[in-house]
Amino acid sequence: MRSTGIILLAAGNSTRLGAPKQLLIYQGKTLLERIVDTSIQVFDKGKIVIVLGANHAKIASHIKDKNIQIVINEDWESGMASSLQAGLKSLLNSFPDMERCVISVCDQPYLSKSEQ
Repeated sequence: MRSTGIILLAAGNSTRLGAPKQLLIYQGKTLLERIVDTSIQVFDKGKIVIVLGANHAKIASHIKDKNIQIVINEDWESGMASSLQAGLKSLLNSFPDMERCVISVCDQPYLSKSEQ
């Protein structure tokens, strides 16, 4: 999967939940850490982009040691499309010859390496 990148969408505000959904604990890890760790098993670290928006400082502190690209979408309130655009722009700026891109949201705890 060397010519494939991944964009992890994690910019939402989790309004209904009342707390950042990205930081919910599932089986000993936050949802965010789970998707990042799974992505690191499959993709080159440099080709992993996570897009944050609401609560970005608090959320980023949980993955600061993962050595992946973190993009802050200042326009996160306009919807998921703006986060996708920000992530894709960052990925293509770093890897203009990238052939494929996987897109995932961070609140899918059952995504695993075996589903590649």
